[in-house]
Amino acid sequence: MENKQQMTAEVTKKAEELQALQTMLNETVDNLEDAKEKDTEVIVELQEKLEEIEQEKAEATDVTEAKKLQKKAQELQEEIELTKGVNEAKAKQRTAELEDVAQELFAVHKKAVFLYRGLEMEYQATVSVRSLQEDSETLFQLANKINTAFKFARSVLIDFGIITQADSNKNYAGIHLGQRELHTELKRFFNKEAVRQLEARLK
Repeated sequence: MENKQQMTAEVTKKAEELQALQTMLNETVDNLEDAKEKDTEVIVELQEKLEEIEQEKAEATDVTEAKKLQKKAQELQEEIELTKGVNEAKAKQRTAELEDVAQELFAVHKKAVFLYRGLEMEYQATVSVRSLQEDSETLFQLANKINTAFKFARSVLIDFGIITQADSNKNYAGIHLGQRELHTELKRFFNKEAVRQLEARLK
């Protein structure tokens, strides 16, 4: 019993670590999207200024004034191109940060899966009809937390073009993205009718 409780505590801790990393990954996604939106706004503002200057130049009746406006337009066009380049570099850096968090999550997930499988075996060895319902619920909740974090990280990689949908079942950084989800098989060890009657009594 003590071994079972200790192992449950270890898997619970890993599941909580995964949830914390999932939250961190979600925050990183939000920050990246906010930054991308701001970068886009800067480009739009510069392009609007350029359009205004081009319009003024088209309406200019003085050659000297037209030349000044042409120079301004050229400088603004250069600024737009430079800003786009800087924005692209910043976007790559932010995406790399996103990948770092995702890979950290996958590393913890790998440990969580290993511990969960050991826990499942311990529960199978010690389960009784009396503890079946509670044990099954405990394993279900833990498996769900572990699975959810993994699926979220994988969806983020797809959404940001780090991997394609076609590659979502392949290996990424040593992690098999198409691995089977965790689920408990505890009830499989009991007669189906006995399990049904137990569940009916507990409702």
